[in-house]
Amino acid sequence: MIYHLNSSFGKVGNGIDSAVKRRVELLSKAGYESKIITGVWTGKKNPNIEYETMYDYFQQVGNFSSKMDIEDVFSPEEYDVEPVVNRNAYKISKDGTPIATIVCFEQSTRIYRAAFYPKNGVVKEEYYDFRGFLSKRSHVIRNNENERYVVYEVFYTPQGEIGLEKFYNKDKEIAVIKVTHQDAFKILYSEDELVTFWLESFLVEDKDVLIIDRTGRYMDGALAMTKRVRLVPIIHSTHLRSTQSDDVVRYFNVLNNIDHINAAVCGGKRQRKELIERFGNEDKFFDIPVAYKKDEDQISNDNAPRIIFAGRLVYEKDVHLGIRTFAEVIKKVPDAEFHIYGLGPEKEKLVNLADELNLSNKVYFRGYLPFDELKKEYSKAKIMILTSHMEGFPNVLLEAMCYGIPICSFNIRYGPSDLVDDGLTGFLTDYGDTNALAEKIVTLLKDRELYSRFSSNTYLKASEYSEERIANKWANLLKKLGYANDNVQHGFHSY
Repeated sequence: MIYHLNSSFGKVGNGIDSAVKRRVELLSKAGYESKIITGVWTGKKNPNIEYETMYDYFQQVGNFSSKMDIEDVFSPEEYDVEPVVNRNAYKISKDGTPIATIVCFEQSTRIYRAAFYPKNGVVKEEYYDFRGFLSKRSHVIRNNENERYVVYEVFYTPQGEIGLEKFYNKDKEIAVIKVTHQDAFKILYSEDELVTFWLESFLVEDKDVLIIDRTGRYMDGALAMTKRVRLVPIIHSTHLRSTQSDDVVRYFNVLNNIDHINAAVCGGKRQRKELIERFGNEDKFFDIPVAYKKDEDQISNDNAPRIIFAGRLVYEKDVHLGIRTFAEVIKKVPDAEFHIYGLGPEKEKLVNLADELNLSNKVYFRGYLPFDELKKEYSKAKIMILTSHMEGFPNVLLEAMCYGIPICSFNIRYGPSDLVDDGLTGFLTDYGDTNALAEKIVTLLKDRELYSRFSSNTYLKASEYSEERIANKWANLLKKLGYANDNVQHGFHSY
């Protein structure tokens, strides 16, 4: 079995979540048994991704399925239930005394969370699993600075038995973890120890492969295993401080332990080359990007001058430089528009910047769109821009390329130079030079023949990342690790 270890999958996905999902789909299609696992508790399940959690294991959830409505917990004969205005929540009282506030799953009366009013300074919170049982109970207090923190958590099986307990100290750190599982009792002292115990409980020595997507959270726990399991961490982003720096500030627990892992995968050739130059071990570093399936009807050259960005609105994406670039573009292409797809903490600053530059009627903040909806927006776009100061392998550029959309980007480490053939499928300029980037965008928008040629080249370039090619890269890696699967399809060709 190939396991893919990620964090929780939120309702609004991110690039890593998307990469994990596509990798599993690709390997499954090729005949490899694959499963996504996570060490994060979640009572709410992302309906678009199949995965199992560490807590499912210790809580022995299995195939349990039921429901837990308000009336199942707070009997109408004993409690009064009052809806909260404009929220899917209710206030619970008994004989006029407030008891708790509950929050339900969307568009239902199934309980998700119940927060009970304090007793002796302690707030008890109960969380119900989407499969219909009390899954977690937390005790919360406030310290002298009035900060809220958890002091105790207990996780239950669907039958109401304790499967796991966590005790926290005054520094909000794990003090003790007690695990009761299949008649075994274990005392642990950190999340890393819990992860190690969990992984060793089900992984099969010399047989399974563990692909670790969230190395910061899980790498130490995986390295502590005594079982010889094939470890393959994924380097999703740059390992450097910035595009101008050679200081290694990320993925320490991977790079400093390269002798103790089987392989490390990054997205592009340039990053792999620099990793080998820095850390040696050429046989352990692999560049395997995300695969995309193209649709022959995707390409279109007749769109209006719509420039797009898609991604999280966070510091490292430097979307403000995209807006400043667009401010120069619109001086020469007045009918151009800039559509920004994504959410994040930088949004308010970006909206204010657009207003400050008198671009509020030309810059559109479209919010987060699921991929099926975003694909429709790609078909309307003319150019995609990327102004980040750090990346790993920006999957969103490849998505756009599948629609024949040329890319204009800063030439950062890493990603754009792997995907963009400068002067053929797009343009790369020095980081931060918004005037140069704007000039390249204007050139493409004004020269219809040049744009058409770039668009066709871009569409062809995307073929290098076809499912067949990327599946073959994974097959070669797994073969080198000695992983065999009789169900693997043999229709992939070597490239």
